[in-house]
Amino acid sequence: MLLSILAVFLFSGCSVENIEEDLSGYDAKAEWNIMCNKYELYICGDNIPLDDKENPTIEDIISYKWGNFVYKKDDKNDYDYLGRDPDKLMEGDCEDFAITFTENNLREGNIKPHEIKIEFGKMDDGGYHVWVIVTKNETEYIFDTLQHDGELFSEAKKDYPEGYKVLETLYSY
Repeated sequence: MLLSILAVFLFSGCSVENIEEDLSGYDAKAEWNIMCNKYELYICGDNIPLDDKENPTIEDIISYKWGNFVYKKDDKNDYDYLGRDPDKLMEGDCEDFAITFTENNLREGNIKPHEIKIEFGKMDDGGYHVWVIVTKNETEYIFDTLQHDGELFSEAKKDYPEGYKVLETLYSY
């Protein structure tokens, strides 16, 4: 299982060899701002109504209809929101997943203030990556293209001891 995860990771657009050369001058915050100019999103400060679910749990987030997301390497570093249609297959890379996952769970009321952040950083192989940290009952869970089911962040760090090094928090709520 770990080998298949590593294979997906090593061949993803979120972590590539010679990343320093590939992303020299890359500015994650600038890409975030470009994305926010393309879409109306709560995470971008737009006035989007959020459902007010009472006492949402981590199980609500895990069971939310993210299952129609398929990782697809793209050779560009732009950030995209993939929409909310539960019947549409969503394809994208790590930042597309993080943005769509966060926005949709906020809109569904599964996340309350101070429970989520989208982080940009480096992994074991030196490649860049974007992931989501959700905190429920003082426990951190990670959701990304490697940890779809909300693995405990402490366990994910064991799988990638030199990974998940935060360079910048792109969003927190």
